[in-house]
Amino acid sequence: MRKKLLLILGLVILIGGVIGGVMFWKYKSKTGVDNESEQIKNNLQELGGTAGAMAEPKTPEEKALQEKLVALEEKLPLITPEFEIRLNPRNDIYIVTLSEPYEENKQKFLDWIKTNGFAALPRENFEYLLK
Repeated sequence: MRKKLLLILGLVILIGGVIGGVMFWKYKSKTGVDNESEQIKNNLQELGGTAGAMAEPKTPEEKALQEKLVALEEKLPLITPEFEIRLNPRNDIYIVTLSEPYEENKQKFLDWIKTNGFAALPRENFEYLLK
């Protein structure tokens, strides 16, 4: 009985591999591209994007903002007794975790932002959590 189950399992895996290979081969022949990363680059170029490069700032204000963002990221993670700042790389949001008393420590965070020259950063780039 066990041998039959192993044989059936082996056949299912073999058939799945063959079907997957055929589907991949059809995809490659339809797109004319041998690997997925090349296809992604082609799609980005068609849309006018860059393949992984950060967009160049258009105005001096955008350039200054981009420099501030990079400067802040270099300081992270920043951990103080009142608050912590970390970057969420999935959506480029700064997570600010506040200790108690929350309002007082939020003000200390905002003061830190101003004191360290990051006051120009948009407030929607920050998300607050409570410890």
